[in-house]
Amino acid sequence: MTAEAFIICAASLSGLISFIIFFHGSILHLLLVPLFLGAAWALYRYPALFIILSYSSGIFKDWLTENVGLFSTVDFTTFIFAVTLIGLLFHLLMTGEMWRLRLPAGFLALVLLTLLMMLSLFYTPSPKYGLLKAGSFLVFNWCLFFFGFWGVQSANDMKEIRFFLLATVGAVSLFSLGMLLHGIFSGRFIFSYRASFLGVNPISFANWVGAANIFCISSFPLLKGKKERIGVALLVVLFSVTMLAANSRGPLLSFMLSMGLWAFYGMKNLRAVTILKFFAGGLVLLLVLFLVLPQQLTSRYVDLFGGGSDVVSAAHSAYTINTRLFAWKTALDAAFTNLRTLMIGIGIGGFSSLFYGMDVRLYPHNMLIEVLCELGLAGVSLLVLHFVGAVTQLINYLRRQSQSERAQSMPYIMATVFLFLAAQFSGDLNDNRRIWFFLGLSLSVVNVLYREAMSRDGYEKKNY
Repeated sequence: MTAEAFIICAASLSGLISFIIFFHGSILHLLLVPLFLGAAWALYRYPALFIILSYSSGIFKDWLTENVGLFSTVDFTTFIFAVTLIGLLFHLLMTGEMWRLRLPAGFLALVLLTLLMMLSLFYTPSPKYGLLKAGSFLVFNWCLFFFGFWGVQSANDMKEIRFFLLATVGAVSLFSLGMLLHGIFSGRFIFSYRASFLGVNPISFANWVGAANIFCISSFPLLKGKKERIGVALLVVLFSVTMLAANSRGPLLSFMLSMGLWAFYGMKNLRAVTILKFFAGGLVLLLVLFLVLPQQLTSRYVDLFGGGSDVVSAAHSAYTINTRLFAWKTALDAAFTNLRTLMIGIGIGGFSSLFYGMDVRLYPHNMLIEVLCELGLAGVSLLVLHFVGAVTQLINYLRRQSQSERAQSMPYIMATVFLFLAAQFSGDLNDNRRIWFFLGLSLSVVNVLYREAMSRDGYEKKNY
């Protein structure tokens, strides 16, 4: 029996059993069986699609929770992660890749960091939020790390991940801008302060789009044909408009810093005229977007320290840079209170009780300061060791790659860099779990490219 036949039979049986047990013979619900079959086939044939859906779960979760009955009782993130994990493992088992899986670089430090989170539950002032935070990190951050690392085993897997990533972000960006235009022409735009997808957090949305944008831009050296370049250029314009319309300063600043790093690395061998044209084009695009977009969607970029000059922006004054700076100072003061807090922190999730006096989900909006405050130097050291271990392996592979292979690796690495920088301006460890997805992807991609080069050139394969 082929793998496809096996999974179709298994899905058919599962669907019929579900129909008999749960639906009590309803003809209407029997129509769900073909949907189960199609989803089961897609899960086996295109695990990359479900991996991207898991990576993007935060974008769709709120809308699905409010509008789909199943997800009003079942957490969508848990559901899609569980389905993706089962599908990926089954796919790896059927393709024979399961027995060749390896652990990613820096994994030991990640294990120790998670153990420190669990131990800190004994002394954190926010045990409720702390438990949820540590548990979420263990389940979802780890899963995304392994989805990225194990989800790419060949060049074809790389193509599928790239296609589904850009297709998903592109479709959502078009929808979001379409809704924005509809609001403008219908006269209801006054209520649209920051563009996002179906009400999702604009900062998270901008980071999600920004990762795809920097991915596209850093892939330009790979593009050979004119049609490819035009297509990717259109995506860059689409993603740039969507990012800017989200009216979020942190993602835009992170994007600009990432672009600077990529330019320093990727353009050092280009002629000065080419570099000048590239930056001039980017500057012109930015200026045109600022002139074309309504003032409500760009007000936060010029009003850095206040809540905005209009009524709508004033309502968001709690999210200004001044608040961020005060939260960072409070977190640092807590970390340096005494030797114990300096070494092991105040406990996972403890910032919320310190800053707000409540055991709820609140954080200082800076990942490194957050870890220093809650887990001390021990936590920061483990987090840094984790990233250093991964970066060291990336560098080892990049040094052995040709210029073409390095160009193929850079989009994944630059997306990781962008998300890491963005994590220093907003969100907590779990909000910024997308870092681990692209970090895992980067490690896997360089390994796949290295193995294929060694196989193609007839050299002995080596592991680093």
